[in-house]
Amino acid sequence: MISINLKGKSALVTGGSRGIGAGISKVLAKAGASVVLVHTKKEESFETARRLIKEIAKEGGNAWDVGANVEESQEMQKVAEEIEKKWRGLDILVNSAGTTSVVPFPSLPLEEWERIIKINLTGAYNSVKAVLPLMLKKKKGKIILIGSAAIVKGGGGGAHYAASKSALEGFTRALSRELAPRGINTNLVHPSLIETDLLHSRYPNSKEREKLVKEVPVGRLGKPEDIAYLVAFLSSDLADYICGQSFFVDGGRTFAG
Repeated sequence: MISINLKGKSALVTGGSRGIGAGISKVLAKAGASVVLVHTKKEESFETARRLIKEIAKEGGNAWDVGANVEESQEMQKVAEEIEKKWRGLDILVNSAGTTSVVPFPSLPLEEWERIIKINLTGAYNSVKAVLPLMLKKKKGKIILIGSAAIVKGGGGGAHYAASKSALEGFTRALSRELAPRGINTNLVHPSLIETDLLHSRYPNSKEREKLVKEVPVGRLGKPEDIAYLVAFLSSDLADYICGQSFFVDGGRTFAG
C-alpha cells in the first residue's frame, strides 16, 4: 500500500494559520510532519494560529507557531534561528504567505505595486534564503511555492498581483537548477478559486460565488485541502524525481477557454 508518510520530517508553512496555508498545515501534520506556522504579528493572527494548533493536536499532530512578517528578511532569519534551536534542521518549506488587492492598473499607485511585490515575491525570497542553510546541512529538502492561476489569464486583483505570482515561475526554475544537485527540490503550485476567507471577502455574495462555479469544469470551488494534498505529495519521498515543475490545481478552469 502506497501512502504519503512525512513522519520524522519538519515543515515550515508561511501564511500557515489561515486559508490555503492552514489547509496545508493540517494535512502535513496529518501525514506525520512536525509543522511550524508563520503568520503576521497581529493579535488576531496569534489567536487563529492557537485554534489551529489545538485542532491539529486533537488529531494527533504536532505544530507550533511564530509571528513574523515574510517581507522582512531579518524576521525570517529569526524564524530560521528558532527552527535550528528546536529541530536542528528543516525538511520542508511551503511558502503560502501572500496577499492581493483589487486595483485597476490606471489607478494603481507605485506604493501598492511595491507592497504586493514585497509580500508575494520578496517574501518568498526571504523565506527560502532564511531556511536554505538548514536544508543544505541535511543535503535534502523540499521547497514548494504557492503561486496563482492568475498568471495565465491575469486577474487575482490586478496587474500587481499577477506580476508578483508570475515571477515565482522563474524563481522556481532557477532554484531547481541550482539546488537540485544539492538534494533540494523546488516546485510551484497554482491554485484558483479556493474557498477561503480571502475569496469570501472578495465575493461576499453567495450568488456571485455560484456564478464562479460555472467557470469550473469539475463543478465546484476548490477547498484548501485540494491544494494541501498535492503539497503533501511534493513534500514526500514519493516526489524525489519531480523538480522545477508548475502544477495548476483549479478544477480545469484555467485552460477551459
